[in-house]
Amino acid sequence: MITNYIPDAASVRALLGLDSSELPDTQIELPIFELALKAELRTLSSTEDVLQLFEEVQSKPEADRTYKERTLFESVQVFSAYAVASMLLTALTQIINKTETDSKASFTRPDINLEMVRDSLVQGKTIATSRLATVVQDVVAEQAGEDRPVPNSFLGFRVATLMPDPVVGDEAL
Repeated sequence: MITNYIPDAASVRALLGLDSSELPDTQIELPIFELALKAELRTLSSTEDVLQLFEEVQSKPEADRTYKERTLFESVQVFSAYAVASMLLTALTQIINKTETDSKASFTRPDINLEMVRDSLVQGKTIATSRLATVVQDVVAEQAGEDRPVPNSFLGFRVATLMPDPVVGDEAL
């Protein structure tokens, strides 16, 4: 089931900005999405089968997983949520309700900017793919007995240089 790969159906709905009445679990859990996701996971790396690595980690009790294995598990789930949401985006205009009414109230949804949703999904999936590729290398290295350091989480941030002191001319402390 696809729920083995995504945190839950609500995560996919959240990425699309929908609720359960607009996108039910049964639609997210259709076999075609799981097949497409598995194919995508298998082809993420030219040297490693990400799907196989994920299933090996998933079969372990959570307490027995290493830090890198937990990171792989979480990274696959994030990637999978973005991948499934991207797959569902093509049908988004058909599945969202413009007006929703029950016996007590009604709600009219404003137009969804599909371009903005698509761009957000593409950006999130790109980041998730990059992160997953790094984590896969780390897990493979760990399984081979190599010691790769955990990447510094500050590598993506810019660091400002110190400005010279206008009076003394030295760098400020």
